[in-house]
Amino acid sequence: MKIKPASHFLRNAKGKVGIMFHKDGDGACSAAQIIAYLKSKKITPELFTAQYEREEVSPFVNATLDHYIIVDMATDEISKWLSPLEGKSVLIIDHHTSESLEHLGFVHINPRFEKPDLYISAAEVVGQVLKHMEFSGKEWIARLGGVCDRSLKPEDDNEEKASTIIDAVRSVQKDKGLISLAKFLATANNLEEFIFEERFQKSYEELWNEVDRQVSEYELQAVGDVNFLELRANFSVTAILVNKLFELYPKRTTFSANRYLKYP
Repeated sequence: MKIKPASHFLRNAKGKVGIMFHKDGDGACSAAQIIAYLKSKKITPELFTAQYEREEVSPFVNATLDHYIIVDMATDEISKWLSPLEGKSVLIIDHHTSESLEHLGFVHINPRFEKPDLYISAAEVVGQVLKHMEFSGKEWIARLGGVCDRSLKPEDDNEEKASTIIDAVRSVQKDKGLISLAKFLATANNLEEFIFEERFQKSYEELWNEVDRQVSEYELQAVGDVNFLELRANFSVTAILVNKLFELYPKRTTFSANRYLKYP
């Protein structure tokens, strides 16, 4: 990877800096490491989190900033919305299959440019950049991003739980919660400090209470080996619930549909 241009970009960042990260664990862990580095330079970046939709990307690209940093966003999905950034100071760190945007004047690093079949998380790529810069202390966040993105296997139950906590915060607290989580990771000293943070534990408990409720409803409704389950929840538990049901009933086939309830 062309790590040196990314290192040069971060070392020379000053003024108003913004970070847009993908709305998941890998994205939050990627952003958290850069936040930690920028804070060491007395810079507090403005944070944006997004999925692959114009209305979610627009606030970032239309923001008035001196430097723009994009992490864990598949550029093939968002390049059509990045035209307002052409000619500006932009750094992209990613790991999805995509084409380089260096022709737009951006600093763009991605291990797949050189090795298309290589799969490591964006958080691990950020970790390599910071290691090159001799900025240490946040290697555990790079690992956590890899666990969240399934490029690394968890070494213990704490890493698995931390990954699930991030999923819970994303589902329950939405964008503001995920941005708050990235900020907290940047200042936390270790994985255990993150795991036992009360405000994130609350989301974890709320998520698993909802999963347990959905499993109970499924068990009341299920008949035979093929079933249909309509999820009725105030936040998404689909991915975790599907894994849980497969673990409990590996021989059953279950079709699901989501129906989110909006409580007043």
